[in-house]
Amino acid sequence: MATVDDPPKSPLKRGTLNPVLPFLRGLRGSGFGVLNWGKCFDGLVNDMVSIQTDLINQTRSLYDRDFVGWTEQVVEALRRGDWAALDVENLIEEVEALGKSDRRAIKSRLEVLLMHLLKWQFQPEQRSRSWQATILEQRLRIADILEDSPSLKNYLPTVLEAAYASARQLASIETGLAVERFPVGCEYSIGQILDNTYLSE
Repeated sequence: MATVDDPPKSPLKRGTLNPVLPFLRGLRGSGFGVLNWGKCFDGLVNDMVSIQTDLINQTRSLYDRDFVGWTEQVVEALRRGDWAALDVENLIEEVEALGKSDRRAIKSRLEVLLMHLLKWQFQPEQRSRSWQATILEQRLRIADILEDSPSLKNYLPTVLEAAYASARQLASIETGLAVERFPVGCEYSIGQILDNTYLSE
């Protein structure tokens, strides 16, 4: 049996939005002390926070809440051939992102590779095993990407000009040489750039 010191149970239930006003009106004149009112208010706040969390979780997709869980769900749906269960919109977004990621990786590694080829060519007195190792490292990583995605071989010529322009500026900063000392356009062929044995002289 409830006593005057026991606050009434909150009318709020998880996943629902029951009216609160009648409940508050029922408290008026019930003999609650300040402490009991505080407890009751805290209970209401906690219930309302729980409801809000439930509503947010209901409207957010698994993709937003748990990416790994989402990928596992997609893989299972693909294995079952359950096309209706696929989150097509986010799946398309992720597949496109993979292609963009590989393109960015190739451009970034190409910039570093070209910068070191320029340094090797125009600052021969500073040549080191470290530079040589960096050149080989970038070539090996580019080769790895191209092995996984052979179609990206056609991407190299399209990004070479932009990658060289960046490499030229970086080489100028690292060597301390004026940027005008370096050719305006890339004079290395794609074959030379990717050749593990080639070093610009």
